Amino acid sequence: MRMKRNTLQPAIINLLKEMGGALRTTEIAAFAGDWGTTKKSVSNSLNALRKKGVVSSQVWAGKKERGREMVWALRDPNNEALDKRILNLIEDHDGLKVCQLRELLQKSSEVLLPRLNNLKKRSVIEAEGQPCKWYMAGETPTELAAVVNALPEPRPEPEYEEPVPEPEPQPVPKQTTKGKGSKMDIRKVMGVNLKRIRLARGLSQVTLAAKAGLSRPTVKAVEKAEGDPRFSTLERLGLFLGYEETSRFLVDLFDEDEAREWLLSVLR
Repeated sequence: MRMKRNTLQPAIINLLKEMGGALRTTEIAAFAGDWGTTKKSVSNSLNALRKKGVVSSQVWAGKKERGREMVWALRDPNNEALDKRILNLIEDHDGLKVCQLRELLQKSSEVLLPRLNNLKKRSVIEAEGQPCKWYMAGETPTELAAVVNALPEPRPEPEYEEPVPEPEPQPVPKQTTKGKGSKMDIRKVMGVNLKRIRLARGLSQVTLAAKAGLSRPTVKAVEKAEGDPRFSTLERLGLFLGYEETSRFLVDLFDEDEAREWLLSVLR
């Protein structure tokens, strides 16, 4: 004779109480034959109890050949609050022994050990060492050492070389001559201005490039007036330099019309 739902649900609750901790779905379903019911009925009853708030569940972190499996436990506000405090303490202290938990929580071993074993069965914490010390799952010394050993060897830091101070470049006087060659002159003035600003801030080309999100050859090319810098390059330099310095860098050119014409040619 099959057990009815209103009889099956109390049987599941009593089983969880007797076992004093969390049980996986397969462990509970193993009693289906003794109860005269099917595994599907057990699974349906567990879901019904979860909707009523009688039991709680979470995915089991252990290995399973097919699909995933749930771990079930009776909901107890007191136990849930204690579990949360235990987990917070273990995480904050990078591992704790039972004696340390007793002092911090003012609870006896008889109260703490079932909660620790319950959390371990849910794969939330792990124990290692003798005497036993509890850690968050995946954070035991053995596991952390394995992660560290798997990391590649760090590259040696390059030796620091004292930068050689460069002479202060002389400002290029403004000119108003238009015509052939003015485009090259604008690039040259812009490069001198950028170099003057960089040296005033005590930056190397490498540091300026890193802070502006550019490469060192790009910064070098702008300062040497080699080629036409892209608008995105000027934009990144402007964002790093700030409004006032950008005005010195871009606006302090030969004349306004000439600068505007050159910038429009870059944008095209």
